[in-house]
Amino acid sequence: MGQYNLIFSRYISLAVLFNFFLILILISIVLIGNQFFLVISQSATESFFLSELLPIVFLKYIRDVPFIIVLSFVLSITHTLSKLYKNSELIVVSNAGIGDLELYKILFKLILSIFFIVTFISNFITPAANNRLSSIKEEAKFRPDYIFFREGVFQSFQNKDITFYSARINNISGNQFLKDIFIISKKLNKVILAKNGRKFIDEELQNVYLRLYDGQIYQNLDEGDNKNLSISNFKVFDIMIYDPSSSRKTIIPSLNDKNSNTSFLYDLKNLNELVYRLSISLSLLIISIISIQISRTNFRKARNYAVGAGFLSYIIYYNLIIYVKELRFESFLEIFSNNLLPHLIFLIYFLFIYIFRNNLRFKQ
Repeated sequence: MGQYNLIFSRYISLAVLFNFFLILILISIVLIGNQFFLVISQSATESFFLSELLPIVFLKYIRDVPFIIVLSFVLSITHTLSKLYKNSELIVVSNAGIGDLELYKILFKLILSIFFIVTFISNFITPAANNRLSSIKEEAKFRPDYIFFREGVFQSFQNKDITFYSARINNISGNQFLKDIFIISKKLNKVILAKNGRKFIDEELQNVYLRLYDGQIYQNLDEGDNKNLSISNFKVFDIMIYDPSSSRKTIIPSLNDKNSNTSFLYDLKNLNELVYRLSISLSLLIISIISIQISRTNFRKARNYAVGAGFLSYIIYYNLIIYVKELRFESFLEIFSNNLLPHLIFLIYFLFIYIFRNNLRFKQ
């Protein structure tokens, strides 16, 4: 019997683990695709470089990884066990004395492993991703609009001293290829014409350059006589139009960007952030045993709502945790008591499901 229990335990654990990775991949693909289109739409208004778009998508995904892992694990437990109930496999072992508590014990090592992974990511990996994401967004705020040239539009910059115009612009791999360029500088009393040009970015320093080809520079063009007019031709002419070091500011990390350490214990806001991160991990332990209860479906019924119930349960659970996190607290006691409230609600929810199912079974 002990050998049989061991084989059964491995079978359940491997099935849950396999479905977990499968669901994790599917949810990740959906979220990454969604984030990619959101970032693309934001790039037009938030001055992101093309080379920053994929890192932003990746960092946003890393920020949401704890939620994604817990949700995937909940759906995996619910789907795996409800399918085994549907196929009558778990009904047989249930009649042999293996109930919800035994199933939780069988899955406990796996649950504990996921718990430690989520805890580590929440406290160290996610804050690092948030910190880098904040840095990119803050740097983008200080970038002037003129480094993103627009076709057929006169653009003024440097306090309207310089006016730029290009008849045609092609955007390829983060570079802008320009045709029929006109640049005038009032301060320097210069007009620059060029047949072709290219705006490119130094990937290391993030400097933005405008490289002009086959053009002329007209100086002193506005003087009454043309005695001082000078015209010079060039094959290649480089202009640095943006230096980020001149506008870069020190970025102070927000609470979401900080790693967990002892300094969190001496500030209410910091402590609230730490308790929130631990709440995400704690929710895994509670929602897992709820998922085991939810997965007990009637194999005679054609439709199975277990996966939908598990999904909805965790979405509500997670949003309760987020809601409590956003509240203002006046003491350490308030932080702990209020953050425990979502877990208490779902423990009551678990007891309600447990009592309801056992009463239903007794009546049958």
